[in-house]
Amino acid sequence: MSEEPRKPAVKVLAAIDVGTNSIRLVVAEAKADGSFRVLDDEKETTRLGTGLNQTGRMQEENIQASIEAIERMRKIAEGFRAEHLRIVGTSACRVAENSADFIDRLQDRTGLDLEVLSGDDEARLAFESVQAAFELEAINAAVVDIGGGSVEMVMSAGGVVQQVYTLDVGAVRLSERYGPCGPGQQDNYDRMYRAIRDAIRDRYADVLFVPHVMFGTGGTFTSLAALEATRVGVLKGDGSPVIRAISHSVMAGLPIAYVIGVALSIGALVAGVVSALVLYLIESRSRVKTDAAMALIL
Repeated sequence: MSEEPRKPAVKVLAAIDVGTNSIRLVVAEAKADGSFRVLDDEKETTRLGTGLNQTGRMQEENIQASIEAIERMRKIAEGFRAEHLRIVGTSACRVAENSADFIDRLQDRTGLDLEVLSGDDEARLAFESVQAAFELEAINAAVVDIGGGSVEMVMSAGGVVQQVYTLDVGAVRLSERYGPCGPGQQDNYDRMYRAIRDAIRDRYADVLFVPHVMFGTGGTFTSLAALEATRVGVLKGDGSPVIRAISHSVMAGLPIAYVIGVALSIGALVAGVVSALVLYLIESRSRVKTDAAMALIL
C-alpha cells in the first residue's frame, strides 16, 4: 500500500511592526516552501511619533500606549503558540532622542528586544513583500512604502533591486508640520506639496530607468484607494472600500478632488502627491512618458 504524501512542516510565526503612526501584529502559519496562511492581523494606532517634529522626542502618553499595545499583541501571539516573534521599529524609533529609553522600557515590560530597521532595510522588506505577491522578473518596478514618518522607494529591474531611497515625508510628520489640508486650507496644502516635491526632486536626480509599474504599500495608499472608491461610488458589501488600481491621472487629479471638497485624510493626500510627483519627476528626468505606470494598492 502506498504511503500518503507527507504534509509540509508548518511553523507559527509572528511579527510586530512598531510604526510612527500605528503598531501592527501579524500571526501566520508558515510552510517550508515559503507559503503562509495569516491567522491573525491586529492594528492599533498609538501615534508613537507624535511631537517628534517639535521636540525630537517621543511623548510619554504615546510611549505608554505603545508599550501596552505591544504587550497585548505579545499575549495574542503567545495564545497562537508562535514559535518565533520578531518585533521591529521604523522611522520614529530611528530618529527620536529617547528611542533607547523606549526600547529599554519595552524590554522590561514585555521581554521583547525591538530591532530598529534602517531606511534601506525597511525599503527592502517592502520590496520583498511585493515580490512574493507579484511577478517582477519581466518588468521595471518602483515599490513605494509611505509610513507615518518616512517614505521608502525601491527601483528594481528584472526583479533585482537597483536603487533604494528614503525620504522624511511621512504622513504624521507632514500633518504636524503643515496642519490640516482640507477645503479652505489651500495654503497648507500648497506648502506640503512643495516640500514633498523638493524632497523627491533632490533625491531622484540619478534615476536609472522608467518603471513599468509602481506598487504602493502602507495605510496611506489604502486611504487613497478609499478616496477613489468613494469617488466612483464602489463599496464592498461590508462598507469597506474596494482596493483597486489607481492610474497616474487619478493620482495627479487629487488636487482637483481637494478643490471640490472631497473629504481627504492627510494620508490620502500624501499618497497621491508622492505617487504623482514620483512618476512626473521620473518622466522629466528620463524624458520618457510613463502613461502605463500605475499604483497597485496592497
